[in-house]
Amino acid sequence: MRIIYPDILTIMVTDHADIKLAIKAINEAGVYKFLLKPWDDIDFKSTIKKTLESLQVIKERDELIRKVKTHEVTLKDLEKRYPGITKVERDEDGYILP
Repeated sequence: MRIIYPDILTIMVTDHADIKLAIKAINEAGVYKFLLKPWDDIDFKSTIKKTLESLQVIKERDELIRKVKTHEVTLKDLEKRYPGITKVERDEDGYILP
């Protein structure tokens, strides 16, 4: 599944609480959340909602990383064409000096 859907978040549902199995599933299979049967419907729905929200945050993070990398390439290109253009002077508090 991870090959076809690399951004998938997995929720594992089981009927026994084996902590070693849970740790193995989290570490080896990348299980995002572990639920025990029988589950509480409210908790189950909350888990689904939180998982979908986390997936959205991951997608937003990945998009921001892509944009930062694109901007870094642009800045390097500008620095090659206009040496010193990316140099920024800051005061002792970190504020940019004019």
